[in-house]
Amino acid sequence: MNNLEGVKNFFFRKKKDLQPLNKEQEGGLKKFKNGIVNDLQQKVLVEGFFENPEKKISEQRKEEIEKEVGDVAKIFNEYGKQWFLTGGTSLELRKNDITRDHLHCDVVLYYDDVADFFDYMQKIGYKFVETTNHNIPYKERREIKKEELLQKRNAFTQKIDENKSGPQGFRVMFLYKNEKGEAVFGADDRLTFPTISKENVEKYKAKNEQEVPIFPAEIQLLYKFFMGREKDFQDIKSFLPTLNKEEQERFSKYTEILLKDENNDTRMYFHVERVEETVRWKGYNYDVDEDYASNFNDVLKLAEEATEEIKKEIHFNYLAQKEVDRMMSNLDKLFEITKQINFEDLFINQAKSKLGYNVISSEQKVKLKEIFDYISQNKPGKEKFIEFVMDKFGLQKVMEENLRKEFLEKKRWEVYHYEIEEEIEEEESREDEEKKGGFRRGHRRRDWLG
Repeated sequence: MNNLEGVKNFFFRKKKDLQPLNKEQEGGLKKFKNGIVNDLQQKVLVEGFFENPEKKISEQRKEEIEKEVGDVAKIFNEYGKQWFLTGGTSLELRKNDITRDHLHCDVVLYYDDVADFFDYMQKIGYKFVETTNHNIPYKERREIKKEELLQKRNAFTQKIDENKSGPQGFRVMFLYKNEKGEAVFGADDRLTFPTISKENVEKYKAKNEQEVPIFPAEIQLLYKFFMGREKDFQDIKSFLPTLNKEEQERFSKYTEILLKDENNDTRMYFHVERVEETVRWKGYNYDVDEDYASNFNDVLKLAEEATEEIKKEIHFNYLAQKEVDRMMSNLDKLFEITKQINFEDLFINQAKSKLGYNVISSEQKVKLKEIFDYISQNKPGKEKFIEFVMDKFGLQKVMEENLRKEFLEKKRWEVYHYEIEEEIEEEESREDEEKKGGFRRGHRRRDWLG
């Protein structure tokens, strides 16, 4: 049968031409999925994912990141107000080298300039979008207007026309000042810094000769300490030893101010997830216990002790399975569409709807067209269909990268405030006693970074 005949038959086929799997085939598919989960677990573990979770990058990707830094610097230097590069990229650039991948550039801007900066970015073809839900591509996130932006502490920028030159987007975090003009740490006005300006910070010279002011490393690591994600934990371990004596002294002083009150009593504590007592959640068994610490060294010690436990018992038992389930769910949706849609444009539009995309990129459209052509010519069963898509589009690699990203966003520890806990206990203890038959400690986290 030639391709034209195959397409003709596909257009006029009956629904029975594409059959779901029988019980035997379903069992085979289940084994196939479990095999992918195991491969995903073993491959990442063997590569030393937990010891060095950010993938080593190619020279090409390194050049792309360096170019992006220069392009971002050009935007801000032409804008003319105080700005600083921050985040993992800037910590590496202090040593004049990019050794691992970074999703985007992070920039600090004084809040006083936000309204003006919003207008400036619109003029050069950018919009602001939400920072929530890391699984949604920036271009698909909800747009933020100026009035809403002024109520936030950070946002992503996104280039409106992808074909124009310049970076696709970057994250901007807003640095507030108090009445004295001092910079304030996040939402906690107990800690302030003398005026931070590009004249008194380290500089990096980008490949396009743009000057890049680097936000003070000890303050960056302080933010990471209070964020407590896996990538923050890794950065603290990597970059804290690189601080000079004065920077380390300032870091210690800052943590003491934040962790103690005026009477030198502990103001907050950190919850680190540990593995001891078995619980069951969503069909999986986990050994979970809670350890608490109230100083920097103890937090890192507990987090380090939990590494092997987390690696073996929690993240890969759950995250790998979750990632494979998510991918298979999308493939199932695509297969169901193939049984109902006979025309390419309808197939792509239905795929967009079923997969939950607000926008289909040109790259995604090409891939969906290839899937449609394969179905038109071969009328595969579900098993063959999944094998084709997995192999053709390298979905094993996609899942590995998704798993890396998700793991890096996972919390290693949470920050809680004793004063807030007391308020919760007062408000909820009676209700807890009635529902639980006893007292339950409140777990409400203070968002210190706004």
